[in-house]
Amino acid sequence: GTVTADAEVSTFFGSVTAADFAVSQGTVSYNGPEEWTLSRFILHYAALCAAAGGVEAFCISSEMR
Repeated sequence: GTVTADAEVSTFFGSVTAADFAVSQGTVSYNGPEEWTLSRFILHYAALCAAAGGVEAFCISSEMR
């Protein structure tokens, strides 16, 4: 049911936030929950973009539309 689906979606996306990542001198560090989720994946790539000096855009998980 809906409760089960909600739990599965929450587990898939996770609870990681951008504040769990830091970029310093071109290096990305992570200090958040130990979870391997879509949010962590996307935010890690966003931090890599920031570490590289910034980008105008990046596309990730586009197959999820």
